[in-house]
Amino acid sequence: PRLQAIKDQLKQALRMHDAQGLLPEAKRLVEQAGRDYQAGNTLKSDAAMLRAEKLMDQAGRLAGTAIPPNSFDASLRSMAEYYTETDRFIDAERIYAMLLAQYRERFGADSQQAGDVLAQLGWVHSELGDKSKAVSLLEEAIQINQRRPKELIAPTHNLAAVYLSMNNGPKALDLFQKALNLERKHGGEHVMN
Repeated sequence: PRLQAIKDQLKQALRMHDAQGLLPEAKRLVEQAGRDYQAGNTLKSDAAMLRAEKLMDQAGRLAGTAIPPNSFDASLRSMAEYYTETDRFIDAERIYAMLLAQYRERFGADSQQAGDVLAQLGWVHSELGDKSKAVSLLEEAIQINQRRPKELIAPTHNLAAVYLSMNNGPKALDLFQKALNLERKHGGEHVMN
């Protein structure tokens, strides 16, 4: 039994090594897709993202049930950010939801990592038109980030924008004021969505 356990651990380590070997190429493809998109070549951009997604999927299958390494997370975040920037919010939502599940499992439901992804996921749902889901996610992000005031700025501002789009002016005004006060006190160069 002990020898089999060692063999199984070695197999898992080899799969993780192989999975990590795919990540630099996936990251390069995501970066290339961003450059192609900026240059106005959306077909080439989409093709690079498709290849990157296939590599990420292959890396995930190789890794098996193991929690992906940080480099995997970074590649997924880059992919989600690319989809957000290119207004492909359904694709971004899928990846942010995957990251949220991983972060909650790995770091806890109230972790900083989960709070950061919740804020992004809330913005994505706002862009998809699912305002009630956006409110719920952004409020959760705000709750988690209470001890990190600088990280409250963007989700508070975005929540205000959602309330404004829902014709709730008083609530939106209150939240815009809170975001502005946070920005003045803690912000500096913090960018709001």
